[in-house]
Amino acid sequence: MPPAAVRACWAFGTAAGLVDSCPVRFVLAGSINRVPKPFPAQFGTDVIVVAVKARLPLRQIAEDFGISEACLHRWLKIADRDDGVDRPGSAAGYDDVAVQLREANKWIKLLEQKQNLCAARSATFPGNANPR
Repeated sequence: MPPAAVRACWAFGTAAGLVDSCPVRFVLAGSINRVPKPFPAQFGTDVIVVAVKARLPLRQIAEDFGISEACLHRWLKIADRDDGVDRPGSAAGYDDVAVQLREANKWIKLLEQKQNLCAARSATFPGNANPR
């Protein structure tokens, strides 16, 4: 049987989560959502050392240590960033390219604005004469 607050929401016909008095966590999971405890730092360090030295697929290493493959990828990415290493096939180098592309796009937009401003100002001169 659901908790009283949820039963009250069902009785009034309101959707759980849309009313502050209706706790979503009871309806969705049947119990309070729990955040998993983080792995110890030494465990993460050991996994990273094994993953870097071993010539095994990351999926197998993750299964052996009982973690998800996404978690292992994240730990390796963080370790590479901390060490300043650009591992082949990693997305670490793409961050710099993305930043450069954003800067170039900002610069292009600024130059286009200046060009439009110059064109508008030159239109105000009599006979469209070039002021130079």
